Amino acid sequence: MRERVQLFGARRSLVGVVSVPDSVSGERPAAVLLNAGLIHRIGPNRLHVQTARALAEHGFVSARFDMSGRGDSDARADTVPWWEGSLAEIDQVLTALSATYGVTRFVLIGVCSGAALSLGRAM
Repeated sequence: MRERVQLFGARRSLVGVVSVPDSVSGERPAAVLLNAGLIHRIGPNRLHVQTARALAEHGFVSARFDMSGRGDSDARADTVPWWEGSLAEIDQVLTALSATYGVTRFVLIGVCSGAALSLGRAM
């Protein structure tokens, strides 16, 4: 397993870390861990770091990233409502992971607002 910092989004302003297994299979879904409220990409008590690494050790590409205005990511420069902008940012990350690693299915993981966004994206 290796980890790499990756910039996501149209402005490349979303900072993330991708945990990549030794062998990537496009047949497995990638996991994307979403911010828990205002907590940056490491998650509560480093939960997202531990989860992403464990998933990568089991063969899943996994990513954790800071949504706009959190952690190392720049704040949004537009007037798009938070919910709509957040869902668009998730889509940008999914598109980048698909292009880079060949994955076509995803599992969104989150607590607090991350859980709400996971459900909102699924609908």
